[in-house]
Amino acid sequence: MKLDSKKASKLLKESIDGVINLGEDFTSIDANAFFNSDRIKKLVINGNVRKIPKYAFCNCSNLEEVILPEGLTEIQEYAFSGCSSLKKIYIPSSVTKIHSYAFSFCTCLSDIRLPKKLEKIGPHAFEDTALKEIKIPANVQKLGEGTFSNCSNLLNVVIPKSMKKLSLDLFNSCFAIKRIEVPKEIEIIKTSKKQFGLEAKVVYC
Repeated sequence: MKLDSKKASKLLKESIDGVINLGEDFTSIDANAFFNSDRIKKLVINGNVRKIPKYAFCNCSNLEEVILPEGLTEIQEYAFSGCSSLKKIYIPSSVTKIHSYAFSFCTCLSDIRLPKKLEKIGPHAFEDTALKEIKIPANVQKLGEGTFSNCSNLLNVVIPKSMKKLSLDLFNSCFAIKRIEVPKEIEIIKTSKKQFGLEAKVVYC
């Protein structure tokens, strides 16, 4: 069964203490289903949903807790963008793609665990979040433009061997960075812009 905006509105009206629990009857969610809802505080999605679509939970400003199901494979554009109360999230091991702006402007998001099977992280996926450390999984070959831009709390980054090139533009305005751990084989792409001393933070290993 598909969760459309009409069913989403009904769930919101029936919710207790802002908890939305999507049972196993639901196999898909419409784009924009809960867009701009300030009533959701906790979201639980059970096992049969495979994709979180575009804008599904965008700007849910009071959303504090998200539980995603194993079997989920994809988090699409702007899915959780602007969820400014979200502090941490566990991405299931089955997820292979996180698309552009998926968690952008989640300004309190400081803790995220990326799965080993992850292959794609789209442009600006984590822009303007509160992440402090990030380890890119070994199957990721390329990071989208500005993936971690404006992450002002970001301190440490670990880049895998699977990436052949690394552009420091990924970390624009990440002024707090202390260490970017990079395998020796990777080419660092320098840009015309000054990266606020980021080249000095690169540690080859």
